[in-house]
This record gives sequence, C-alpha cells and structure tokens, in this order.
Amino acid sequence: MNSFPKYLKMDKILEIIHQTKDRKTRLMIDILRKTGLRISEMLSLTPANIDPEVPSITVRTLKKRKISYRKIPVDTRLYLDLIHFIMDYKIDKDNKLFELSRQAVYSRIRKQMLKCDVADETAHPHTLRHSYAVHCLEQGLPFRYLHEYLGHDTLESTMIYTKITLSDSKQLFDKIIWE
Repeated sequence: MNSFPKYLKMDKILEIIHQTKDRKTRLMIDILRKTGLRISEMLSLTPANIDPEVPSITVRTLKKRKISYRKIPVDTRLYLDLIHFIMDYKIDKDNKLFELSRQAVYSRIRKQMLKCDVADETAHPHTLRHSYAVHCLEQGLPFRYLHEYLGHDTLESTMIYTKITLSDSKQLFDKIIWE
C-alpha cells in the first residue's frame, strides 16, 4: 500500500473550476492549483505580493522564527484574473486579497470538490498543492524549481512527487503492447 499524497488529474480540477460559480472561490482554487501555495500563504497575499512587471507572486513564509521569501511564476491568465480582482474589489496594496479564515477557505473548496464527486479523503485544498507538484513534474519542470516554488525545507519533502510521477508512468508503461 502506498502512502502517496492524493492529487487530482487536470480534467477533474478544470471541472471543479468550471462548476464553481462564486468568483472568490474560483480564484482561490485557481491560485492554489497554479502556485502550490498553502492556504495560509494564499490568505496572506496582498496586491503588493504581485509583481507588476513579471507575472509572479512573492510569498512570505515564517518557519521556525525565520522569515523567508520565494517568488512563484504564474501564467498570464491567473495574473490578469488577480489584477482584475484587485481592481474590481478596490483592494489597497497592503490589504489582504481574501479576508477569510483558513476554515472558511477549506469549507468552500471542499464543498466544490464534493459537488464534483471528488472522494471524501481527497476533497481538501491541500490536494491542489499536491496536484500542482505532480502536474509541474509531468510537464517537465526541473525538480530544483519545484522544490523552490513549494518552499519545502528539505529535498525529501519534494521527492515524494517524483515517486508519484514514476508510479503513474509505470502504470502507463505496463499498458504498452510489445508484441
């Protein structure tokens, strides 16, 4: 029995996004799936964290009383969605994008996942972080960048995702007919 983190295939994530009517919830899902942020990191985002020149987000993390920063690139679509959200809601540069509790975000996202028939044990926001990691590796992102973007303290924390992609590729390989 493997103890790999649960993740979702891209088509299931897109289904969840398309079924989400609430703009804030949809944006939160998109941020988590396209950046690999933790809920607490996403909730700390302000407009000042969004680079006005290069589509990216700077995340501040406090671990073991040490503050660190990491820059995560974002695609143009998410970048524009963030800019429009900030303008539409008139969010000042030092105000948080989302004034919600971790539990409120968890509940909103879990509810959307369950509506789209995601299994109960997989229906939580951190699954989007795992999905981000797996999708990045599947698309060829070098491991060292993924490690940096996820903000893991150790390489071992990030290595689990290479094992998932190897497991998935082995299943695909087993389906190849050689005769």
